[in-house]
Amino acid sequence: MELKTLEKADLNAALAAAQASWSEMRADDVESICLDILEADPENQNALELLMRSRIELLKKGLPQGVAHAEGLIPRLESDFDKAFFSGMLREGQARYLLEKRGKHSSTVAYSWFRHAMDDFEEAHLKSPGRIEAKLHWNACLRTLKNNPQCIPPPEDVEEHGIE
Repeated sequence: MELKTLEKADLNAALAAAQASWSEMRADDVESICLDILEADPENQNALELLMRSRIELLKKGLPQGVAHAEGLIPRLESDFDKAFFSGMLREGQARYLLEKRGKHSSTVAYSWFRHAMDDFEEAHLKSPGRIEAKLHWNACLRTLKNNPQCIPPPEDVEEHGIE
């Protein structure tokens, strides 16, 4: 069987369907619809953004290669703000997944993901200071770190050289 392709005339309706699915938090549906749109119009920034958001949401499922799957979309975004912002969103999403997982070392790893996300949000803010989304996510990351005292920086790597 083959996938059915969309015509250019179908793209606006498909994008509306993707946005409706997103508002209902059906990330799997959003991903599928956006892939159909991008097959017909590979540079469609609205579909790329929604696809990126859906893949970040799908990180909560702990899918193998989830981060790499989403990360591959970042170079296709046109604006420098979007590249930095969505990189931050991806890292924040992975950090939140790890923090919820609460494995033996997940809090330390989550801290690193949060800090990298904050760096990305800072970069996004510098690229477009008039947009507040990056500030809001930076603040959310910091609040999460403050509210989770177990989420700490990794210890410094200490090399033991034996007897001195």
